Amino acid sequence: MEPNPEIDQIDLSVCALLVASKMEETIKKIKDVINKAYSNHTTDNNKPLSEAELVIKRKNVLECERVILKAINFDFNISEIHRIYIKFTKYFNVELSISKDGWHILNDR
Repeated sequence: MEPNPEIDQIDLSVCALLVASKMEETIKKIKDVINKAYSNHTTDNNKPLSEAELVIKRKNVLECERVILKAINFDFNISEIHRIYIKFTKYFNVELSISKDGWHILNDR
């Protein structure tokens, strides 16, 4: 796929975050993610977008989602880091206690 200069970088970032959250089954509300992303790029960090702006941004993000899904061929079976970690620890004969610590770090515990 060719880069599209018409796609807003913030919209694309929001979309990538939303697609990733769907893949990890931690779905976020699109309105909340858009408002947070844009509040970080304005001078008034606490001011949410107006309803009209939000409708436009939501449409843009959903269009970006279509582009991202097309780019990954709608393949949500992306290799999981957990499988790679298990292979890594077995290959290098990592001690069980260290392996467990690493597992907890992977799972943000």
